[in-house]
Amino acid sequence: MEALIARLEREAEERCVELVADAEGEAERVRQEAETRFERRREEAQRVLDEELRRQDAAAGAAARTSVRTVLLRARRNALDRVFQQARALLPEAVRTEAWASSVTADLRQALACLGDTDVVVSCPAGLGDTLRTAASSILKAEPSNAASGTDDRRIQVQEGEDASPGFEVRGTVTGVRVDVTLPTRLAGARPELEMRVLEDLEARR
Repeated sequence: MEALIARLEREAEERCVELVADAEGEAERVRQEAETRFERRREEAQRVLDEELRRQDAAAGAAARTSVRTVLLRARRNALDRVFQQARALLPEAVRTEAWASSVTADLRQALACLGDTDVVVSCPAGLGDTLRTAASSILKAEPSNAASGTDDRRIQVQEGEDASPGFEVRGTVTGVRVDVTLPTRLAGARPELEMRVLEDLEARR
């Protein structure tokens, strides 16, 4: 009987050892699986975080570049505006120069070619009337007489005004068509091309 009890105790102890070993093995397996899942989640979280940081960095970089471009464009625009403001301020004096006076006849002839009126009024700033009258007289002398066609020769009246823009404007008295040959208008028309030249000059000085 004692031998049987001893045998049962040994078997029970051996069984307990086996159960403990199995339990420890299962616990280790569960622990390893948990660690594996945790590592995968950590890596995934890190990947998501890295992607988000890269996205934020890219967005911040794009925003910074856009900001720099905006500042640069605004600075260039302000520089161009100042250049053209200074140019407009010089126009009243520009029409008092020999260079402008020498171009009046050709400019007036081109303006008159745009009108079909016999009677034409030329408006200009005070002090420029004589220059315009001289140019008009030269043009009229060069025009062939229209007497053969039964019409009168063209008549050009020059009017000076204190508030007139630098340059001159030609108006047909019948049609009312106006041809603006003032320097501010010509400067505005030439601004796109002049801006490119100014920008190229600014870039060359950097």
